[in-house]
Amino acid sequence: MATPCIVCEEWCPTSPKAVYLLEEIAIDSRGREVRVKRPYVDASLCTGCGACYAPCPAQAIRIG
Repeated sequence: MATPCIVCEEWCPTSPKAVYLLEEIAIDSRGREVRVKRPYVDASLCTGCGACYAPCPAQAIRIG
């Protein structure tokens, strides 16, 4: 999915956030370059609650 989205970071309840976003270039369905923020999880901060996983429209977060 080459759609900019930060919902997982917004839903992460930890402080500091266990989910962090790194800007990358993705190719959309029309072959165009799009700047997106890909989610990554800091395992040392993650509690495994799933708050980031449930609202993710792209299922980009993996737990476990």
